[in-house]
Amino acid sequence: MTHSLSQELTSFIGTNPVIIGGGPCGATLALLLQERGIPVTLVDSTPDFTDVDYSRSYSFRLNLRAISTLSSVPELLKRLKKEAVATNDAKVLFHTTNGRVMNVSPKIKVQGHPDLYVLRTPYIQECRFLSEETCSITTMYGSSLEAIHFHHDGQVELTFNQDGRETKLLTRLVLACDGLNSKTAKIVQKKLNTRSPVPYHVSNGLGRKQFAGTSTRNLIQSICLDKSFFYRNIDSEVLRSFAEQEDVWHWILGTSEGLAKGASCMISCVPMARERIDKLGGQLATVCATKHTEFWNLSNVEEGFAAFKKRFPQLDVCSMISEDAMRAFIDSRPTPSPCFSRMGCFTVMLGDSQSGGIAYLGDAARSVSPVTGEGVNASLLDVNLFMEALDASAGSGCLRTVLEAYERKASVEADAILTLGMRMVEGRRGSTGSFLQLGRSIIRMGLAKIAPDISTKACCR
Repeated sequence: MTHSLSQELTSFIGTNPVIIGGGPCGATLALLLQERGIPVTLVDSTPDFTDVDYSRSYSFRLNLRAISTLSSVPELLKRLKKEAVATNDAKVLFHTTNGRVMNVSPKIKVQGHPDLYVLRTPYIQECRFLSEETCSITTMYGSSLEAIHFHHDGQVELTFNQDGRETKLLTRLVLACDGLNSKTAKIVQKKLNTRSPVPYHVSNGLGRKQFAGTSTRNLIQSICLDKSFFYRNIDSEVLRSFAEQEDVWHWILGTSEGLAKGASCMISCVPMARERIDKLGGQLATVCATKHTEFWNLSNVEEGFAAFKKRFPQLDVCSMISEDAMRAFIDSRPTPSPCFSRMGCFTVMLGDSQSGGIAYLGDAARSVSPVTGEGVNASLLDVNLFMEALDASAGSGCLRTVLEAYERKASVEADAILTLGMRMVEGRRGSTGSFLQLGRSIIRMGLAKIAPDISTKACCR
């Protein structure tokens, strides 16, 4: 980015943009704007932290387009690669049958840059460390959004609460990255039912949702497997095959069939480096059980160990799971699995062409199943689309042009992902036509790794 373009961007945005939500989407967006010389304020409801809580972390896979977005922040990508798993496999799965670990990964290789498996919490932590190293990112952690007011001069007034203390910010550009239950979206949606003295336009009707399929409830909880048991029982061939990937594994313990084929319980290990396993004292895993199992209504630790022994007879459950980890699992509550949906709103534009507004990114704009939308990848795609719209509109000196350009780009991508998700759900219901559509959709997903632009256009047809 040239110095002159940075000056153009800074001058026509005027006041510092405010990013609401410090997850992977918001934190990455703050760093990208900082790289272009634009000072930002990053607000998140969670407090600042330096000690990673792995029990609340989960893994996600960064695809080629997400990695391309992160390449604009080379220091972040460099730090992530030190802890991530690089793979060209379509999927990495290890399955145990009678205690033996087998590689059942499909032999599909894709040339070029590999995907990266990353843990969510370390990702956010690295973003926060980088934010603290620059003076152009102002952080407000532990602050929750309370109110939004539109002004006649085209600015947006945001009211935040932090430990009972009220803070107000004025900005022409709000970037809402606050997730599926976006408070930014809910507050603006309530405004639709009241008369506003300041005219504004909401794209596509805020709050309009489209669904495909129904949501199910599963018991999903992190659990820590003792490291000595983990090191002792993993097949040596598996260890050697991952020696070049910093001793990181992604494998599954379970019955002979996965959850998708009707199994009632599964233990999935997230990818972690050996030094991280040593620091944590064990391998972090996630237990996923359906409501038709003995795991659903456990009342004490003894019942928990008995249920695990019955379900996984090949495992030395008492050695691999501590009482504290079992107690945390029993205290967990079922969580709904995401169905395919989209909010249908990407922008809120105020008044005339010189006014600002709100841009929604990631799950704040639309949410889809991680299977098709890949969660974080879809959010980072929105980040990339917004930055493209910002760069292309810098010479116009008009924020409305940026919001309109982002709306056009993001709507096309979201519709493509939603269409793919609906076809996959219909395919599982068993109609022949739907299975043919599902096959075409899977081919498009494969194309996304090689030619993402072709894939997106094909999916929209």
